[in-house]
Amino acid sequence: MSLVGCWTRATGLAHVVSRTLSASLREAGSREGKLFLIGHSFVSDFQLAQACEAMSRTNDAGATDGWPGCYSSLLVTRSRAVLLADPVGQFPLFVAEKADAVWFGTDSSDLARLAGGPLDEISVAAIIACPESGEPVRGRSMYRGIRRVPAGHVLSIGRAGVRERPHSVLRPEPEMTMAESAERLRSALSTAVRARTLSPYRLTFDLSGGLDSTSLTMLAAGELGELDSFISVNPAAPVADDVEFASRHARSVTGIRHHLVPEGPEHLPYQVLRPTGDWPHGSSLATGALRARLARAVELGSHAHVTGEGGDVVLKAPGAYLADLARHGELPRLWSDCVAWARLRGRTPLALVGRAVTLSRSTRRRALRSLAEDVAAGRPIGAESWEADRIAYWRRPSAQWLTPAARRSLAAHIQDTADHLAEDDDLDAGDAVTQELVRQQTLTLRTGQAVGAEFGIEVHAPFMDTEVVRACLALPARRRADPRTPKPLLRAALSGLVPPAVLARTTKGDYTRDVYLGVRRAAPVLRRMLTESVAADHGILEPGPVREVLEAAIQGMPTPWGALHQVFAVEAWLREREEGVRP
Repeated sequence: MSLVGCWTRATGLAHVVSRTLSASLREAGSREGKLFLIGHSFVSDFQLAQACEAMSRTNDAGATDGWPGCYSSLLVTRSRAVLLADPVGQFPLFVAEKADAVWFGTDSSDLARLAGGPLDEISVAAIIACPESGEPVRGRSMYRGIRRVPAGHVLSIGRAGVRERPHSVLRPEPEMTMAESAERLRSALSTAVRARTLSPYRLTFDLSGGLDSTSLTMLAAGELGELDSFISVNPAAPVADDVEFASRHARSVTGIRHHLVPEGPEHLPYQVLRPTGDWPHGSSLATGALRARLARAVELGSHAHVTGEGGDVVLKAPGAYLADLARHGELPRLWSDCVAWARLRGRTPLALVGRAVTLSRSTRRRALRSLAEDVAAGRPIGAESWEADRIAYWRRPSAQWLTPAARRSLAAHIQDTADHLAEDDDLDAGDAVTQELVRQQTLTLRTGQAVGAEFGIEVHAPFMDTEVVRACLALPARRRADPRTPKPLLRAALSGLVPPAVLARTTKGDYTRDVYLGVRRAAPVLRRMLTESVAADHGILEPGPVREVLEAAIQGMPTPWGALHQVFAVEAWLREREEGVRP
């Protein structure tokens, strides 16, 4: 799936340079122009043609709003181009403004190749040092001069110049109640699943035993009658809890054929060090289990595979919501929730309350300035406590993994970002963190979609459909949270639609052992990657401190896995980009 277009300043004409049509890149034409839908859409060709006609004549960006799925749209007429990025951020669009032309498309690497664009060292440094903060890379790509259209924004290219404005940005609704949000979610999720079951796709499903994938499979079984579902099982490190729950739920509904897909050592994390897109992300290092399931799906003739990805992000609330309780004066609830979290994490309630009150008095601008200071100082990775790590806008950066020069450049950029930040004081900390978690989740989804493309299978995540995300995020984070009841919003939404036993589970499988096994098996390759680091050649990475963490991980010591994943994802991406080879 790829599309590249160009608007030429001298002629004032726009045209499509190249496109590869697929199930996730659809096209409709009219006398005035062509409309492309990029992503997962389930409207008819007739509806798409009508939208093309309306957008071409009236420039109405809302002509494609409200359909099931998640998709960006791109209109190309003789004299202009209109790019509308999906509100969730699953299917990004990029633009490169040059002296003689404006290039646009779905892949920043394609634009860099055609329009020119050197590596953006700031983006590389930010991905390594502070991947949980989206502000330093907002609107950026991996290439200088190529920027991303923000999610939910529309960008117009033509004689009047390049103009951008918000169109359908996801925001919490302050007065939204749990009951109202649950009703919206019930409708949106049912529609998302039904749209897929009515499509011409032959579907397969993940059924891991967790709330998210199991709920989707149950909803689909009610529509299809019969379906095939999978759970990955590593015999060397089985997560028996997940297998037991998944098998029990599958047996409870007639028509669900449940397949246990065995994993071998080759499916462990770090065994496939292969970039999966135009933005490095740690999820690309742990695709083995998905590959095993997709291989089985191919054997069954599947065209599309449905996962529960994204449910954790949109249904739960980050720890920063505790600061929102303090900010809004909900002190009895703040104390009650801090007591509950303290029991779960072995902390004292007063420590959590203190941290929540401190964060409630801060802003994203202040947090960014603090981040710039941490990056400049190169302070050690990791937080001093659970509450400092979780009741925050982001975790402490792994800035000591950068060279002094890279730290200085990144810190200056973060400081500049803070100085120019349009302060959203009305956006609570929990909601701001949730939006960032959605951004990170889209990177994981893009990894899954890229792996699916290798197998000829579309990978879908209904929990990340636009209207599903909108229904969940309309409810402020502090109202989605309950330390005593996992995912209360999902339970309220699906009560009566799925068996009560599915919604009753309170545990979650832990697959950390797989990561330790994988990094130990891949140790020789990982050591060599640090010895011959491409990021170090660019003056960005300081391999020594990373090597210390890697060796500790190989020995089974506690490890900042998210940060370590990012380093090797960047290394693999840079190697393929610059050398055309894989580790």
